Amino acid sequence: MKIRAVFLDVGGVVLKIDWTRPLEVLGVPHAQRGAIVEKLKAWPVFHRFEEGTAEPGEFFSGINQLLGLSASREKLEEAWLSLIVGDLPGNELLFKWLEENQVPVFALSNTNVVHDRFQVKHFPILGRFEHFYKSYQMGLRKPGVEIYLKASELAGFNPEDCLFIDDTLENVEGAVQAKWSAFHTVDDVGATLKIFQQKI
Repeated sequence: MKIRAVFLDVGGVVLKIDWTRPLEVLGVPHAQRGAIVEKLKAWPVFHRFEEGTAEPGEFFSGINQLLGLSASREKLEEAWLSLIVGDLPGNELLFKWLEENQVPVFALSNTNVVHDRFQVKHFPILGRFEHFYKSYQMGLRKPGVEIYLKASELAGFNPEDCLFIDDTLENVEGAVQAKWSAFHTVDDVGATLKIFQQKI
């Protein structure tokens, strides 16, 4: 089996994210943040926001209801954007190695229209991808097998051709179910680069 294409998650693989930062901006006590992050990640409206079937207004008003807050829309957007911290140090090395070895690289990310507009504007590294497959545009979301199969089809590769790296284990498991080679790294460009060197 020869890897012919690489797909990378964005948050936790190329960009640094921190799920507790939005709660800090909103003044949620530190001791409550971990449990609330898990509650948010399991929230059906959040899933629909990432699938493109919930509008930003529904999402942000729902956050107020979910957390028992009365924050303004502006404050909620400020908090939500703070989740994206910045470039992971050395992330350019990933693209350089793949370019030198003539392996195309694509992004496959669970994201939403608000984060997408912000990150594309502020992080030029994302322009290095051949294409950015976004859950809210595809109407599909990791770890569902369908999003991996659709992404490889759109990119023009068989599932067995594809190597994928994500910072969430269940997303890695979903990719494996789709017959991709998939691996787990978190905020570690060196570990991601080592996988390239060993598996491609």
